[in-house]
Amino acid sequence: MNPLISILIENIKLPFRYLKLALVVTDYFYDFLRYFNYSKTIETRKSKEINIAKILELCHSIEKGLVLKNTKIGFGQSKINRLINLLEKHIYQYGFDYYSHLALKVLSDYIEFNRTNNLEVDFFQKNLERLNSLDSGKKYIDFYRGAVLTINRCEIMNSLNKSFPDLVKSRHSIRDFCHKDVDIEKINNAISLAQRTPSSCNRQSARVHVFKEKTDKLKLLELQRGASGFAEEIPLLLVVTTDLSCWDNRNERNQGFIDGGMFSMSLIYALHSYGLATCPLNLAFEKERDISFRVAAKIPDSESLIVMIATGEIPESFKVAQSQRRRLEEIIFFH
Repeated sequence: MNPLISILIENIKLPFRYLKLALVVTDYFYDFLRYFNYSKTIETRKSKEINIAKILELCHSIEKGLVLKNTKIGFGQSKINRLINLLEKHIYQYGFDYYSHLALKVLSDYIEFNRTNNLEVDFFQKNLERLNSLDSGKKYIDFYRGAVLTINRCEIMNSLNKSFPDLVKSRHSIRDFCHKDVDIEKINNAISLAQRTPSSCNRQSARVHVFKEKTDKLKLLELQRGASGFAEEIPLLLVVTTDLSCWDNRNERNQGFIDGGMFSMSLIYALHSYGLATCPLNLAFEKERDISFRVAAKIPDSESLIVMIATGEIPESFKVAQSQRRRLEEIIFFH
């Protein structure tokens, strides 16, 4: 082609490239408005769904503390106070429901743990009794077994060669690991299995960064801030990312997170199928921590962070959070 014609074509294309970029900006602004309008970022916004999300979040935070190998006596009292205050308002506004009972059972287990370890928590006990008294119908009294479940390794291993439902139901986020090296062949095999995950137009944008050195792991976990109480015990860290260079259109601005999330769940199940304990740790960072994490992990700017997975060999016996699920009728909608 004539060089002059090539230059002319490039100059014609340039304004369209800028227009494409401008439209991407408007799409991200649309995303921002939806997030601003409906998330619980604005603390003054009130709704039943926001209350439930806060209750589940606080309950899980307490559950996580109770399952640690060396749980600190009296931990999380500020969160317990927040949970009590939130519950009182929730029950007053929406009545005593499934989530009220779930939260009170977690509170009961927290009180029992501290009393067993000779710490008096009379203030919390009085609040528990007061809030429990509001459940006049006792509708949800037997649905929830408690905040903590103790499991043996043999139970997990026996489930691995059964049906897929058995595999899924036997997987828990485990925050306790054997003190031995992980067989890297298991990691390679699990990642290979995860590659079977479907991706948009088979672009396979997922990447996995594996961290074995203790100093590297602790630095990343310090930035992540979600592994307090078990960070030192983690044998191996996997960081899943998605490569932005795989995406080109404005409608694909979030596709990497979708494909990356699907890949991550496949990887977690694959690791579990090889008899490895897993605990996903979110990488939902503000800009400053995102940058710091990339520097520490040597992850290029072209990759978006998806999730970090702590993994290692399963111990003989361990505790997991019950993490009660929402009822099916709350999440399924037939159209």
